[in-house]
Amino acid sequence: MNVAFNPNVNFKSESNLIAEAMRNIAQEEAVEKQPQPVPIQTISEPKTDKFDKEINDAELNEKANIFAERLKSRKWKKEYLPENDIIVVRQKRVKDGLEYMIKNDGTVLETGLRDKAVTIIEPNRESAKTFAKYKKKLDPNAPKTSIWMKGKEAVADVWKFFTVSATMGVATAKGLWQGALTGAAVLATAILAKGAVAVIKNEKTVSDIIKNPLKIAGKSGKILAAAAGAVVLASHIVAGRLEANQKSAVIEHKVDVPHVD
Repeated sequence: MNVAFNPNVNFKSESNLIAEAMRNIAQEEAVEKQPQPVPIQTISEPKTDKFDKEINDAELNEKANIFAERLKSRKWKKEYLPENDIIVVRQKRVKDGLEYMIKNDGTVLETGLRDKAVTIIEPNRESAKTFAKYKKKLDPNAPKTSIWMKGKEAVADVWKFFTVSATMGVATAKGLWQGALTGAAVLATAILAKGAVAVIKNEKTVSDIIKNPLKIAGKSGKILAAAAGAVVLASHIVAGRLEANQKSAVIEHKVDVPHVD
């Protein structure tokens, strides 16, 4: 067999092209196998929510004040639910609107406008008293107070008012008087003590002490005198309050009415 030879074909150049292509493929595979650098992730610091918390507290206080006004309004209906032991406050003639729930511990929740109830008043004694007062009025199963008992409670309230007022007035007057005497005694002691030291050291004379006694007592003496007088006044007020509570309990026992804290 005779094979024709073409002198225009360049075998050397074709082999060079193949070798170059193989080198390029090898380089690309090597680059792909190299470990890629891990991108650096920046972690942002969490934003402080101090300002947001202050705003939320202010909003809660405003909501609590609005609730207190609506609780007294006749446009808002109060209903006691005995199965849950809660009081629901809702606006009359408005369906699916804003509602409030009062629990027996004084917690007040705002519901109706959000998917989740918002606590606007935390448990406290005053709110619990409000719950008990409205429960007594709204609970159909609660024992009704007779007219005779209501009259006795009114008499007891008037009697306790004057008794407590008189007791606290006497206690305050005694506290002011004895507090003033105690403060004056402490101040005089400070004047004598500091004045004697100043006379012994020849820093002051007796006439200087007589002319400017408060200056001799100094700031510390005045503060001690005021503090002593305030302590005596506070002790008399506390004692007067305890005595008034005892007298109120005695009045309730005499009139035969339930005790009220």
